[in-house]
Amino acid sequence: MAKGKQTVKKDKTTIANAEYDRLVKLFTTAGVDKIKLDIFDKLIRKVATTFARLEVIEDLPTIIYNPANPTVQKETAAGKSYVKYMAQYTSCMQKLSKELLGGLQDDDGDDLKDYE
Repeated sequence: MAKGKQTVKKDKTTIANAEYDRLVKLFTTAGVDKIKLDIFDKLIRKVATTFARLEVIEDLPTIIYNPANPTVQKETAAGKSYVKYMAQYTSCMQKLSKELLGGLQDDDGDDLKDYE
């Protein structure tokens, strides 16, 4: 493994561990009991890992322009990955919030009481 990849992996691991600790602390402070945290531990870890991936690729170029014709553009692998990881992160955070915190009151936007 190249030296640069080891550094990135270490940084990604450090970021993931810090995010995991942050999430567990926040959920604990919010009153989530230990049993629920234990049940969702692997998902919290995956969310933290996905967050770390987002952080690592955040500053990479997402689009490459053709120097001869700037209207010709190509999305980079980092750009495609960022969109994919962001969707996963958002979905998992919504799931964790709903399951651990009970979700937000009236956040589904389907309150039709005014139209009855």
